[in-house]
Amino acid sequence: MKEYKSLIALSKELKLNNIICNDIQVWKKYPKYHNIYNKLWIAESQNLPCGPMGIYPDEYPTIFKPIINLYGMSRGFKIIKNEDDYEEYLDDGLFWMPYLSGEHYTIDLVIINGEIKHIACLKSFSDIEEGTFNYHESMPNYKLPDHIIEWVKLHLKDYIGCANIELISDKIIEVHLRLNGDYYLYDDNFTKELSKLYNEGIWELQYKIKKKYLVPIFIKDSDTLMHINVSVLKKLLENYNCDSLHIDNLDSKYQKENISRFIMYECKNLEEGLNAKEDILDIIII
Repeated sequence: MKEYKSLIALSKELKLNNIICNDIQVWKKYPKYHNIYNKLWIAESQNLPCGPMGIYPDEYPTIFKPIINLYGMSRGFKIIKNEDDYEEYLDDGLFWMPYLSGEHYTIDLVIINGEIKHIACLKSFSDIEEGTFNYHESMPNYKLPDHIIEWVKLHLKDYIGCANIELISDKIIEVHLRLNGDYYLYDDNFTKELSKLYNEGIWELQYKIKKKYLVPIFIKDSDTLMHINVSVLKKLLENYNCDSLHIDNLDSKYQKENISRFIMYECKNLEEGLNAKEDILDIIII
């Protein structure tokens, strides 16, 4: 089985110490762009209905999210169906915006002074649990909508680095000034080019992502994993031709409050990947 390597791990292996890997690093390095992490501002920049706690929406459903959250993983996310829900879940630091139900894309960009030099896209398919996903599909031929290109030109015109933009129904819901936290789409050459981007402000690599599927598994009770053998998981995944098992830290602050991502793996065949998921869930339930 191919080993999964995070951007942090691969950077250390390649002895590249200048690559921005997470939002906390971004916040410290780019104070000029703190507004990019303000999701209320992101909604306002697109003229979407929105407001902080105390301002009530004209119609429902809406969603609650933290105005700023550097840990990601949909922490604090709630669907608000009516005013009673609003009153129940109202909390400091949250805001509301429309509940968007269209296609969900997570898009990596390399940007030099507002000009996009690289695009890589994952299409995400929601699970039954709010704020989690059944699987992600890479989209090698994805075309970024023109209005998103213009938004980048306007709001990141002096920025040199990476960005990760989440879209639902072609509306921006979040922006991070780093790549997707799951480093499945890239290789050593791409990582070396990232280092050159941050060192020299240039990008010369022509890079197209490969078609693949990423399958996460979420759990609510970590005690169910006490007797899970990692070698058994790897063998099961190999039987379904799956690869690159990433085991998450269940105690990390980057997890959601009421549910945690246990693992993620990749596959070329979606049916095999989802069959593997069913078998792993059976093991966890047992």
